[in-house]
Amino acid sequence: MERITVSLYEEISEKINQRAKAKRLKPAAYTRQLIELGLRIEEMSEQKNEDQNKEDPIEKALTSLKKLVEKEFLASQESLYLVRYLLANSNEKNSGDNKKMLEQAKLKSQSVLEVYQEEMA
Repeated sequence: MERITVSLYEEISEKINQRAKAKRLKPAAYTRQLIELGLRIEEMSEQKNEDQNKEDPIEKALTSLKKLVEKEFLASQESLYLVRYLLANSNEKNSGDNKKMLEQAKLKSQSVLEVYQEEMA
């Protein structure tokens, strides 16, 4: 067994001595246990970080599919908005009504998109 000399603050040294005495261990044995425990915790933390960094392929596919569907809904909304605008402007006599109808169509399209986005979340 290799020997390592460590300097500790007095309050830490006192805690180690008290806790070692309570466990009926020598301070050196108790310190070794603490070091081993600290190393195991560090290894488990590194393993957990590695596991978190690995992205689940199914989750990745679902995320990309969700983005694709969201873009499709947005394109559909814009297309509907454009078609309704063109239809509304085909009759210039009722321009005030056309603007009102256009605004209503825009709000309906946006609300439909919001409902789909909430369902996908």
